[in-house]
Amino acid sequence: MVFDFNFHCVTVKTLYRSIPFSSGYRKDQPQIRSYLNNLCRSISLKVLLMFCSVDVIIFWCSFVLFFRCIKNCLAKVSPVRPLTLRVVCSNRPCITIATFSWTMHIPTINGQGKSTWSELKNTTGLITTSVSTTQFHLPRLDGLTNIKETQKFQVQVTATDHNGILQEQAFSTFNVNSPPKLVNQGTGCQVNPTEGSAIITNFNISCLGWYDNDIPLRYAFKYKFSFSTIIIQDGKVGNVTTKLPLGDPDKDYERNLTLQIIDVYGEFSTVNVTTKVRCLITDKQTLAISVKRYLKLR
Repeated sequence: MVFDFNFHCVTVKTLYRSIPFSSGYRKDQPQIRSYLNNLCRSISLKVLLMFCSVDVIIFWCSFVLFFRCIKNCLAKVSPVRPLTLRVVCSNRPCITIATFSWTMHIPTINGQGKSTWSELKNTTGLITTSVSTTQFHLPRLDGLTNIKETQKFQVQVTATDHNGILQEQAFSTFNVNSPPKLVNQGTGCQVNPTEGSAIITNFNISCLGWYDNDIPLRYAFKYKFSFSTIIIQDGKVGNVTTKLPLGDPDKDYERNLTLQIIDVYGEFSTVNVTTKVRCLITDKQTLAISVKRYLKLR
């Protein structure tokens, strides 16, 4: 995934011919350098210019700079997964051109009531960069700031050449994903009945009344059995009827179920529900055979 922020080489002669004489500059005056640089910046370009004569301009671009996402690269960023970005330069390694510093910004309202980007201070020390500073890594966004619905944030990288002179700044704005939310308090996730018998009772498991902007939603129902995770279902249907194995005898035969509601980008909400699954079979050998048959059916 490459973000839309590039510095492109342009035909400087076109800019040269576009300079109005009414600007107060003669084309052979040194001030023209400043004029051209301002013009370049106004169209998001940075061009290093050197004049050889009145009619000839020799130029080169400082470098082409853009972000590449390494981890957490979907259209929306997960706040609970690592985000890793890397700066990429054209033609040669970035470290040979400049050093790079990274900052994060969040939208705020200034004193005039206008929206602006404010730098988010790295107070928790969660933001890390590589030794060359060409890479940015954030283990968890929600560990750095409180995440709100439709939250946005901006990452900015500043390139400084080895003489300490600011060369370029690139930035990209990210949309933060949020997990599905329960919107109908009369529903939610549940298992019925709350008590039954192993291999015999039909348990109905459901998660209803959930919503997310990023659909379709997916529902994953599972539980632990011995040292394995048994997946009851994983699909677009929010309810299922199934039989369950014996619960934990040390906890009054409780059987814990993990129910996840997942949006299209993989962000999920987790609900843990409990039912009691008792044994009505007194013969242990018969019970063991029944459990093995049940697992084979899965």
